[in-house]
Amino acid sequence: MNELQHGGSVDEWDDARSLTRAACLILMLASLASMTARIGGIESREKTPMISANDRSRWCTVRALVDDGTYAIDTLVFRTNEDGKLLRDRNGKLVRDPKWQTIDMVRHRGADGKEHYYSSKPPLLPTMIAGGYWAIKKVFGLEIVEEYSAIIRALLVLINVVPLALLFWLTWRLCDRYCRHEWSRLFVIAVATWGTFLTTFAVVLNNHLPAAVSTMVAIYAVFQVLARRDQRLSDDQDAEELPDASWGWHVLAGLAAGFAAANELPALSLLVALGLGLTWAAPLRSLGYYLAAGAVGVAFFATNLVAHNSWKPPYMHRSDGAVVATAEVNELAAGEAPAAIRDALGKQLIQLGPDAVVEEAYGDDRWQLFNPFDEQRWALQLNDGVCTIREWNDWYEYERSHWRGGDKKGVDRGEPNVAKYAAHVLVGHHGIFSLTPVWLLTLVGIGIALRQGEGAFRGFALLTGALWAVCTAFYIARPLDDRNYGGVSCGFRWLYWQIPMWTIAMIPALDWVAERPRLRNVAIVLLTIGVGSAAYASAKPFSHPWLYDFWVYLGWASND
Repeated sequence: MNELQHGGSVDEWDDARSLTRAACLILMLASLASMTARIGGIESREKTPMISANDRSRWCTVRALVDDGTYAIDTLVFRTNEDGKLLRDRNGKLVRDPKWQTIDMVRHRGADGKEHYYSSKPPLLPTMIAGGYWAIKKVFGLEIVEEYSAIIRALLVLINVVPLALLFWLTWRLCDRYCRHEWSRLFVIAVATWGTFLTTFAVVLNNHLPAAVSTMVAIYAVFQVLARRDQRLSDDQDAEELPDASWGWHVLAGLAAGFAAANELPALSLLVALGLGLTWAAPLRSLGYYLAAGAVGVAFFATNLVAHNSWKPPYMHRSDGAVVATAEVNELAAGEAPAAIRDALGKQLIQLGPDAVVEEAYGDDRWQLFNPFDEQRWALQLNDGVCTIREWNDWYEYERSHWRGGDKKGVDRGEPNVAKYAAHVLVGHHGIFSLTPVWLLTLVGIGIALRQGEGAFRGFALLTGALWAVCTAFYIARPLDDRNYGGVSCGFRWLYWQIPMWTIAMIPALDWVAERPRLRNVAIVLLTIGVGSAAYASAKPFSHPWLYDFWVYLGWASND
């Protein structure tokens, strides 16, 4: 159904359609130009385009891979002497390089048997980006340590702006198919190009944009498959002769959904759901989906194995490992390793060097044993005269770690009250609906689609609502350390990979609103608030949202 069903000649409808296309094109091009300009102008206090510890962590991996042939970032984050050893200040603390320093790192033994620092981010994405830097270095002879400004800005345009252009175009294609009103089409494109936090993150290297764009590509590909099936099942005699959607759409959906999950772990739910949908629609050709998604999974785990000598990504190494031995020890103190501990490990054929020492560790009655000879560590837990010796598996515990000890401030400390956390996630200072209230229309759109929708779009609405609810509940139910709103960030960024789905799911609501002038004005106000929220942090996505800053101003929240 289109505007003709509400009156108007063919010529009038064509004119309206042309105007809408022109307006949407202007919105898209203006957004792309704005993001490119912001990338060209961003600068940290250290005069680099790396404006947060989060993206510096990934850039460190990119630089280390191409320039040093390793995933270890020790000599990038910390200053070194002429012998390549890490420098320490008068107080014995490691000296950081302000241009490349990051808190988003872990420490563990490398393949060479020595301890190294690594980015805490999954290595697949930085490995892919390293290919771009390698090409620039080979073709133009530029090195990122000297020409970081030009190289990083060029790569940001390539890996952020260009994919967002694809996202905008796919959004338009789905609007063209499912919107009944020109006003709805224009509104959806306005939301996609200016009203979400995806464009805010265009100025930093992050996992949220690749995940969101991949989600959009996967959804679009599955729509191609299911829409073809809907046509074949319709009453249209010609449609019955249509062949199934090509293998290519299944493969593309698998690659995209797999890559979304590789960048955002909760997107595994999308990967599974789309797989079930394609299996139901085209059992044989869905094999292409699973093979493609499997290939991404192999790449994810392979890069992790090469980088960390472990199948598990860094965020799964946050607690002590398996029990190695036990020893009877009344008390522990920093200094020489007790004989009882040496004997207990000796029985397990683990020989400590003469300079093995016990050091303080994070936690009550918890210590660490360090053997300088092979740079190996163990966790020690003392309880009623028994010392339990465990494998060292907390990669986030190291000297001056932001993630252990008393360095955490503000939201990083976590919100103890789960109900309060849920309120702020939904409608509070980091609220999904308070910062971007246009998502209220998505809820209405999902409801309309479930009640009145047909075929592929009805299934899509169900999937969108289910993933939204499940993933939100998952994050609200996380332990205290993880109830931090995504850290210092412009919003609840852990759900941003779903933004393309939320944008498309509002279409039924917009078609309903389009016929009601007063509601159109309300929708425009909702969109305007979202545009303001996205623009507030456009120069620094890893900063607090305006509502949180307002909370601090009123004394209701604190950054300390």
